[in-house]
Amino acid sequence: MKIILDAGHGAGKEHNRGGLLFNEGDQNYKFSLTLKKALERYDGIEVLLTRKNGNDNPSLRDRGRMYTGDLFLSLHSNAAQKSVRGCEIWESVKDRDHKLAEALVRTISTTLKTPNRGVKERFDGKHDWYGVLYFSKSTHSMIIEHVFHTNREDSEVYLAKQNELAEAMAKTIADYYQRKLKASNQAKARDSLNGLNDPKDYYHTQGIYLIKKDCNIHMKPQMSSRITGSVKKGDAFTIIEVKVKSDNSVAGKLKSGKGWITLKDTFVRRLKRI
Repeated sequence: MKIILDAGHGAGKEHNRGGLLFNEGDQNYKFSLTLKKALERYDGIEVLLTRKNGNDNPSLRDRGRMYTGDLFLSLHSNAAQKSVRGCEIWESVKDRDHKLAEALVRTISTTLKTPNRGVKERFDGKHDWYGVLYFSKSTHSMIIEHVFHTNREDSEVYLAKQNELAEAMAKTIADYYQRKLKASNQAKARDSLNGLNDPKDYYHTQGIYLIKKDCNIHMKPQMSSRITGSVKKGDAFTIIEVKVKSDNSVAGKLKSGKGWITLKDTFVRRLKRI
């Protein structure tokens, strides 16, 4: 099956649509690469991009008609007043099966802990109002507004959970189309030592972190290991090594040598990368 990922807008300042922490056009492209990688872990899925590189900005007609696939996802973030949060999906009026769109918006809402604004349609009485959906030749087509880039909380969690979000969305799509992980990925998951992997391309990296909530220090990266101390809300610490578990939970090694702490978003916030 073929999945087309359409990273909305283009690159640079002219495509910065009011984002507090990122340029929407650039971030849409970055996430399309992350989602592509996550989807290609499943058997029988071919992923095609409408933007071959970050500087591409095809017309709406070209984006929709570039490929014919089983699923067309136009990837975006939303804008409104700074207080507004949430994810929503605009589905083509040509689609009559809303199950996948409804499953995806639930997945995004749950993963990012942002309000679920639902699945919507917009048309002029006969056709899709959104050009990219009107021109799409794929069986299922939708615009995904993952978060509001005009809201700081939405923006922070979206940037922090790029990999986790991509993996969750890929699994939702694979489950809908009854696709299984490739054998090589299944073996990798089984053989991962103690469920820990290298934090490649992960948002959490070595750096200075602010403690948002009291938490324990552990002897090893596994949070089930012996507690050796604690850190308090408001303190800041340097993390010199990061381990990511297979479930995408993260542990960081303190520069002081006292042990490891969780880097879960509810407990810490990265102040500076080193």
